[in-house]
Amino acid sequence: KQLVNWFYSDNQDDSKKQKFLKDYNINYVYYSPAEKEKGSYDPGSKSYLEKVYDDGWAEIYKFKTKK
Repeated sequence: KQLVNWFYSDNQDDSKKQKFLKDYNINYVYYSPAEKEKGSYDPGSKSYLEKVYDDGWAEIYKFKTKK
């Protein structure tokens, strides 16, 4: 839970967040009002994430891993 809170807490530390996603083999990032409440993280502004779903309430982003 601490790592999830850290991930969504701010819109900085992109290199650490990319490493976190890779190290924990996380392929998708879920973003709904609950995640928005955790902080200022904006997945739509990240070049390493690609929006693959948006129903107006929740969004899902695919992590674009570096080969």
